[in-house]
Amino acid sequence: MSEPEPWDTLDSRLLLDRPPWIRLREDRVRLPTGTTLERFYVVEYTDWACVVPVTDAGEVVMVEQWRHAIGRVSLEFPAGGVDGGEDPEAAARRELAEEAGVTAGALEPLGRLATEPSRHTNWAHVYLARDARQSAAPTLDAGEDLRVRTLPLGRLAEAVTGGEIVHGVHVAAALLALRAMGR
Repeated sequence: MSEPEPWDTLDSRLLLDRPPWIRLREDRVRLPTGTTLERFYVVEYTDWACVVPVTDAGEVVMVEQWRHAIGRVSLEFPAGGVDGGEDPEAAARRELAEEAGVTAGALEPLGRLATEPSRHTNWAHVYLARDARQSAAPTLDAGEDLRVRTLPLGRLAEAVTGGEIVHGVHVAAALLALRAMGR
């Protein structure tokens, strides 16, 4: 059996351009079957980095923040956008320091994940920091209101299956980190 074939973009127009956060375009595409979709929306976001910080005491450093689109608080790992020209690992370190006030030695790459491959263009770069340590107070951006929270490493899988961690990429990051640590 052969692989699915790519779609042909017949036309594309930009509907919204708000750098560096978002670009929304409307594509007109033809599928390999010959079907034409007159309106297929694609959201262009920048890549972002996510780091799973684990302390020597066996705690996972996380952040809680309100997520307006889902109307609830979300438990997540420190994460954020990769600035133009910035290396994803450097972005992970920056977000770890800014959001949680934490530093770490070597970061172990766990993978590059498509955040929503049907409609979004960006990738999430996921890292594990095994020797995370508190080094300063968080330095939040004006649009951030979050709380640092620690979770025993032994509760991480339960936080995923129990619905405490609902962000899809953060669920994947937790599972990748647990696997990397042999758990």
